[in-house]
Amino acid sequence: MANFPNLFLRNDFCLKGTITYCIAFITMIIIPVYHWYIIPLMILWGVIWLFEIRFRIKDLQYISLHSKILFILFISFYIWQIIGMVYSDNPEAGWRNIVLRISLFLFPLVLISPGELIRQKVNTLLRLFTLSTFFFLIFCLGYALYRSFIFKNGVWSYNPHPPVENWLNYFY
Repeated sequence: MANFPNLFLRNDFCLKGTITYCIAFITMIIIPVYHWYIIPLMILWGVIWLFEIRFRIKDLQYISLHSKILFILFISFYIWQIIGMVYSDNPEAGWRNIVLRISLFLFPLVLISPGELIRQKVNTLLRLFTLSTFFFLIFCLGYALYRSFIFKNGVWSYNPHPPVENWLNYFY
């Protein structure tokens, strides 16, 4: 009875990558919404991936040379961004850029050896990302139209600029 949870975790979730697939599924929905939401999800995905990869350690030796080179290029880009902080005149904006680009480091890390479920359902994840982006764009367009039409003194008027900040645009 004591081995049941270990056997359950080891066989079903960790070997197939079910948990990382669920996090990837949520990530594909969240990506278009707002970039600050993606950082905690990517960190969670990375931690779960590290937990799951210890059961699939043999998969790492079958990674192609092209994938390894691409992974090294992503890591070198991220390291280059961090080294560039030494020359930055505005460290706050520089650190903000590094935090925003953490997905350029974490996405290749968790996808260099994805679970079996992610490999099998990559088209599902891509379609989900496409659909979530499409629906978010429709929502943004609808909200901009809602904010642009004003009913004042019995007349509908269209003004895509906020009344206080006329240099901005609701459709931007």
